[in-house]
Amino acid sequence: MASHEWRRRPTKFFGEVWVPFAQIELRASTGVFRQVLLQVDSGATISLLRRSMGALLGLSPERGRRVELRSVGGAVTPVCIHEIETRFDAEVQLTVPFAIAEVEHVPNLLGRLAVFDALRIEFDPRLTETRISLP
Repeated sequence: MASHEWRRRPTKFFGEVWVPFAQIELRASTGVFRQVLLQVDSGATISLLRRSMGALLGLSPERGRRVELRSVGGAVTPVCIHEIETRFDAEVQLTVPFAIAEVEHVPNLLGRLAVFDALRIEFDPRLTETRISLP
C-alpha cells in the first residue's frame, strides 16, 4: 500500500490548510517513468496536468482528444485527453486518462476517472496522509 503525506497550502480566505497529495510515476513518451506530485482531488472527474508537465512527458497537448473542462466557478480550460500508464507503487499500475491543459495556471491533479473505481483511496486527516492500494 502506497502512503502519501499531505502538504500545507495557503488559501486566500482560510489560512493554511492540509491538502492531499500523491507522488506517483507517469510513463513518458520515451517509455521512462517520471515521478510526479499530484494533488488528489475527489471532486475532479478527470486527472489534469499543466502544459509544462505534459511537455516534460513528451506529450503534445494538441495530439489527444480535444475537449473543454469547466471548473466549479465556470472557467473554461481547453485540454487534450491522453491515456498515460500510471504507477502508484511497485504492485499497482493503471492506464489513466489525463487532460493535458493548454495553459500553465492549473494544478496537477489526480481525479476520479479510472482511479477511484479501480483502487482504494483512503484519506486520513488525523495522520495527514492518503493511502492508495488495490481493493
